[in-house]
Amino acid sequence: MQVKCGAMRRNLFLLIVVLAATSTLTLAAPKGVAQSPESPQNNAVGVVSATVSATSDHSSASDEVTVGAGRRVFLSGSADAVGEGASYKWEIADGPYDWLTITEDASRSDNSATPQASFLLPQQNYVDGVTGSDAQKYQIRVTLNVTVGTVVSSDTVTVNIARPVTPQPTPPPQPPTQPPPESPQNNAVGVVSATVSATSDHSSASDEVTVGAGRRVFLSGSADAVGEGASYKWEIADGPYDWLTITEDASRSDNSATPQASFLLPQQNYVDGVTGSDAQKYQIRVTLNVTVGTVVSSDTVTVNIARPVTPQPTPPPQPTPSSTPPPQPAPSPAPNPQPAPLPTDDTHGRQIAELEQQISAQETQIATLEQLIASQTSHIATQASLIAAQEALLNAYRCLYNVDTQIVPGGCPSVISS
Repeated sequence: MQVKCGAMRRNLFLLIVVLAATSTLTLAAPKGVAQSPESPQNNAVGVVSATVSATSDHSSASDEVTVGAGRRVFLSGSADAVGEGASYKWEIADGPYDWLTITEDASRSDNSATPQASFLLPQQNYVDGVTGSDAQKYQIRVTLNVTVGTVVSSDTVTVNIARPVTPQPTPPPQPPTQPPPESPQNNAVGVVSATVSATSDHSSASDEVTVGAGRRVFLSGSADAVGEGASYKWEIADGPYDWLTITEDASRSDNSATPQASFLLPQQNYVDGVTGSDAQKYQIRVTLNVTVGTVVSSDTVTVNIARPVTPQPTPPPQPTPSSTPPPQPAPSPAPNPQPAPLPTDDTHGRQIAELEQQISAQETQIATLEQLIASQTSHIATQASLIAAQEALLNAYRCLYNVDTQIVPGGCPSVISS
């Protein structure tokens, strides 16, 4: 009986071992991944996880990028434990940009652990016309779905459309910077000081000169403690004349304690067309920068453009007073007085004399017209007297022949002698 019980126990143990060897072990899917019923295909691929990133230039990929309108966005994904039957799908979230087309890399569309794709952002004028919140207008969300059998894993990347940048106004020019503080290198070359002056005729140089438009300005500089490696740079301050070209003396451009240069002022018609303040229109500031090592010294000269001078009229010559009054000429009829001879001493005197001649001629014409008017008036009076006489004769005939007597002024006399 004990032998039979021992044999039964051995057979039961062997049966349990066989059942354990042939049973299937079920693995739970990780949190966030859809769990599918057991199948040989799922057991073959295991757990699938997907990640996706984006970039605009194949570098610095991230799960959130900012790209300018009209540019191409490159997408790159990755998946773990993929194999035969794996598929990828790129999708753009619903919104104003869901019409965009994503172009996949055909060589990596299936059965690849690194699927890639790209799409083109819309132009700025389209973006400007989109209405809605900022998230709808300037943000696109792209999702990568990786499917293996019944296991699906997804990841999303955010593409921000860069907002247009409003250009900032250019700041006004800053005054020349001061030289840096002394350092061991500065002490090695010594202190550099620069001075500059200007002139229009190689004489009377000064730190502020006035030169006529269209003339050449000569610049002369000087520097202390210069040597090998010294350099000079002439600059015209920003403004309406910063386009002028400064011609340097090549023999003194470097390693010289007295650099020289010159430039030509613009013509007067250009100066007249410049708008702005008087300082902008009639003033040019030229700076000489002297550099030795890291030591920089600057000095500035002011060139004033001479303003055009408006010629003043010359007064006519005045007669010299005399104690004896001049003899008066005897009056005589002069219907057409002769004009006085033109003075030849100056232009303005001739102009005045010509005006006096014109006035005299006009006065003569006026007198002639007055005579003509008086003559016409006398003629009109004569005509009126003649008409009155003819009217009286006509009335006499009306009374004589008793015709239209009702219109005779005062009526006809009762008896008219024939």
